[in-house]
Amino acid sequence: MQQLTVRASNSRALTLNGWIYRVAGTSVSQRWTIATTDRVDSIQHDWDALVKAGRSTPFQTQAWLRPWYRIVAPYVGATPLFVTVKDAVGAPQMLLPLCVRRQGMLRVIEFADGGLSDYNAPLLSRDFAPSAAEMRDLWREILRVLPPADIVRLEKAPASFA
Repeated sequence: MQQLTVRASNSRALTLNGWIYRVAGTSVSQRWTIATTDRVDSIQHDWDALVKAGRSTPFQTQAWLRPWYRIVAPYVGATPLFVTVKDAVGAPQMLLPLCVRRQGMLRVIEFADGGLSDYNAPLLSRDFAPSAAEMRDLWREILRVLPPADIVRLEKAPASFA
């Protein structure tokens, strides 16, 4: 399992491995549209499509995450944060089921886990296959749309997800 830690400053800039990224709200490139929301109803259709015809694990299904967001999230002081990535025609390509919570003085963005999931991963479309360079560019765009945070911590994520 890999851990990725990203630090942010109060100026809405994120630093990843020495690179600084600005934080916005929604990003549109020629290839992808990336957006964030805290409302499950606004991403319900995308979530259903990715579970039905995409790649996910039991820990990314609604059977696991809906109770997590309803029961565990309030207990650990977390609020939902969903990141969606759609292709140029609007088809869902990726969904990151995240949350935002405070740890001491820090505002942390992380997978919806709370120590309960064996592993964490995004939901992916079957045809989502960006090159390494495209994935780096996509990750930079994802970082730009995240809300302000001190740390983005993605733990228990597999190195690859097939």
